[in-house]
Amino acid sequence: PGTGAVAVLRLSGREACDVARRVLRRKGQDEPPAFDSHRARLAVMLDPVSGQPLDEVLVLPMLSPRSFT
Repeated sequence: PGTGAVAVLRLSGREACDVARRVLRRKGQDEPPAFDSHRARLAVMLDPVSGQPLDEVLVLPMLSPRSFT
């Protein structure tokens, strides 16, 4: 019980997956999640400076050429 919210963070461009790999980890592991297009993955977002967990996130890559953007 408590408060909750959903935020959307959109990354795009050639280096979007590289940026995400720097700040995301699989939940309970020390490696980035797989970035399979159109498949949602649960991950933990880390502070890029301290490496401390910030929040749990849902990652949904939409990789080209299968993305509208």
